[in-house]
Amino acid sequence: MSKRLRKIINILRGDALFSALLALYIILIAVTRGEALRLRSLVDAEALSLIYSVMLVSAVLEESGAFSYLAARAVGASRGSPARLLLYLSLLSALSASVVMNDTAMFMYIPVAVVASRMTGAETALLVAIIAISANIGSSLTPIGNPQNIIIWRHYHIGFTSFVAGMAPFVAAGLLLLSAYIVLAGTRAARGYPAPPSVKLEPRLLVPALISLVAIILLAETGHPYLGLVVAVAAALLTRPRILLSLDYLLLASFALMFIDFRVLGELLAPVFSRFTSLGTVPTVLLAAGLSQLVSNVPATILLLSHVKAWRPLAYGVNLGGVGLVTGSLANLIAIRLSGISVNKLHRYLLPYFAALLALVALLAEY
Repeated sequence: MSKRLRKIINILRGDALFSALLALYIILIAVTRGEALRLRSLVDAEALSLIYSVMLVSAVLEESGAFSYLAARAVGASRGSPARLLLYLSLLSALSASVVMNDTAMFMYIPVAVVASRMTGAETALLVAIIAISANIGSSLTPIGNPQNIIIWRHYHIGFTSFVAGMAPFVAAGLLLLSAYIVLAGTRAARGYPAPPSVKLEPRLLVPALISLVAIILLAETGHPYLGLVVAVAAALLTRPRILLSLDYLLLASFALMFIDFRVLGELLAPVFSRFTSLGTVPTVLLAAGLSQLVSNVPATILLLSHVKAWRPLAYGVNLGGVGLVTGSLANLIAIRLSGISVNKLHRYLLPYFAALLALVALLAEY
């Protein structure tokens, strides 16, 4: 076996998501007799370029230390209270995820949650679950908060502010419910009061990243996502050039494969999905949330996109689906990988919250 082939096999072994999507693509090529090879018509290049732009700027923002600085202040301000710490970190995680995507928020706050649990005596699984929930809920507020929102934003041609206004009731309900959940679940006494860690804030990274993010949003909204990509690449080159090499390109390739695989599956299953076009608001929310448990929320979005007329029930459903089973969102899988907790322990906190929010959102969606 050649060194190059061995390297490819090792890469595939190390990324189960990409490997599974690639295997599904190969199967679809055989099933469709080569129809799945028409890549240009299957991949939404504009949405993919926007995802890449946000990933790049998110990486620069992460390196600026802005959100780590806020997290350190939150640990100090909690003064050893697990409930207060959970509230502060959940709000920070939600805010961060609405700007830098939920996956990036996991990498920033799950390590903080693990360290904070050791310092305060709060259960690690509870802290990790709260961070995962808040990141998934917070990211749903803006079109750039997660990949499924970017796809919906591009497909339905919604204005940025209109999208935020439409998702605000969902996010408000989710965070209010989470706050109540924290008060009920996170009141156990702490072992001690942790001193906040020292974090260096770098304005020379923070300012260009924020300016670039605003430019990307404005360019995407005016129909120029590729110019936004140029802005993102330029920002990375001027601030942290190594980010261009260290970015998770397998994740980006996974998103491309999701477009291909699930658009082809959507075509194959069109007779089934066409029955959903006349569904009401609540059934659409339930369908999108349920499908997200099976295939994750980004693939569920791609599958339902052409069959759901109204964007908001779809957005509510797939974002709600991210706080159920760990399979509902890639962010949940990242949380497990970074924290080392078991799936069962995370489900112990995710599933009760999911059930309560599902009922609440079903009522909200009617109005």
